[in-house]
Amino acid sequence: MAVNADGEVVYTIPLKELYSAFDVASLDDLTIAVSTGYSAIENKPGVNYSITTIPNTGSPLYLCVSTHADKIFFTNPDKHTVSCCLYSGKLVWEFKDKSVLKNPRGITIDNKGNVFVVGKDSCNVVVISPDGNQCIQILYKEDGIDGLTAIAIGKGGISY
Repeated sequence: MAVNADGEVVYTIPLKELYSAFDVASLDDLTIAVSTGYSAIENKPGVNYSITTIPNTGSPLYLCVSTHADKIFFTNPDKHTVSCCLYSGKLVWEFKDKSVLKNPRGITIDNKGNVFVVGKDSCNVVVISPDGNQCIQILYKEDGIDGLTAIAIGKGGISY
């Protein structure tokens, strides 16, 4: 469901299976990205929306999604990857380094395009450069990062 600032439901997108949506991110005022695990969004005749499926994303249950500019970023915990693609689904880059990031879950992007990802099994937070070529660990298990699955950036900084 999309809900406006007044708490009113603006529209609802039905799923083929109840409770099968896992994560959602707003691309703009009219477009959202939804990860649905092993299910799919129902494409009913006469509804006022269209569905574009991004190919080659796999379908893990815990695929997290975020957006920035004209790109969609998502984690794949089964393959230990973080990917960036255009809205069309064309892959821009894919990051995979199991020595740094295992079982990536929560993902968020700062206003410069840096990608912050929680490694559930590596017990860390990794920042990946906007081009996907570089990464740095900024938080470790010793910092209290253990089994986390979500991260967000707000005006007050990083929340996890």
